[in-house]
Amino acid sequence: MKIAKKVLAVSTILALTTPLFAQEAAEGVRITDIMVQTQSRYRYQESNGTNKLEQNVVLKGTIDFNGLFTLTGVVRTGGTYNGGYNGVIMPDAAEVFDPSGEMHITQLYISKTFGEKVTAQAGALAVDNGISSAATGLSGIGWIDGARVAVKTPYGRIALVGGSLTDPGNSDAYSRERKLNYVELHMTTETFAKVLKAQGGVEYHEDDLFAKAGLQANLQEATGLAISAFAEVVVRTTGDAGVLVSAGGAADLLAIFSDNKYTGVKISAKYIYASDAVKASDRYSGAYTSGLNACSGNHCGVFGLAVTIPKTDGRVTAFGNIRVDSAGMEFNRYEAGVKVKIGRK
Repeated sequence: MKIAKKVLAVSTILALTTPLFAQEAAEGVRITDIMVQTQSRYRYQESNGTNKLEQNVVLKGTIDFNGLFTLTGVVRTGGTYNGGYNGVIMPDAAEVFDPSGEMHITQLYISKTFGEKVTAQAGALAVDNGISSAATGLSGIGWIDGARVAVKTPYGRIALVGGSLTDPGNSDAYSRERKLNYVELHMTTETFAKVLKAQGGVEYHEDDLFAKAGLQANLQEATGLAISAFAEVVVRTTGDAGVLVSAGGAADLLAIFSDNKYTGVKISAKYIYASDAVKASDRYSGAYTSGLNACSGNHCGVFGLAVTIPKTDGRVTAFGNIRVDSAGMEFNRYEAGVKVKIGRK
């Protein structure tokens, strides 16, 4: 069975990457999106003995079948919902990267657009958080096994998704468990000349119901600089009521001392508070949320620095992140690395 899964994974990789080397595609079939991304990082966290060098690889491809529908597939490293890295060197665990064991098809879905306003998708879907940050939305590298419909209206974009959100410890789309346990509906709208975006919605998971709302501001029009800010809240309305609050911002601060609006140096900071009642829910326990944004205590702050390497068209970025956790210094997380992205998107 393991051999069959690896053969299937390799076959999918070949299917997604063969067009890179082909001169012509079949009549009526064209490649609309090819992307290869790799990241290397060093991460340290005292509380769980994490001290390791890790590698992340993502392969993504989209094929348009004569305008009838598109097929998108994503193959990546990492064996969990929010874990996209494989350990290369793990001194504390005395382990070495095994490339054959942690490369899975995590997303595989079809999309169909009706006119210019309605899009339907089905399969192992990519995550659509709208403007929700990684603290309140699902992990950006995760999935939802089900169906989604998105509609553009005069009042904003409405997205409804339903299906399975379970088995976070298994990123393999072909073997993970599935059950109908998840529904999410949100609406995103722009106001004030697209400077401000607002989003509201509801989310149901494992018999828990959450109400969500958020604001996002792009202050470039007002300041002339690349500055953004956000604030959002999640309220658990079933069982023991609780709340999750997140707020923060990002800026190209060096642009203040430069004639350019962008210098490629991005500084970000966010604050997260999660009550015990919210953390006790399966949805916000941390399994489906980006690791840096899953507080061990009730409070944490995340500080980041990203530097886009000049003359790379934004394809090479060096980054560093620190999570300061209220549970104690031993729960703080530190990481630094480099990301390289190649492809049409």
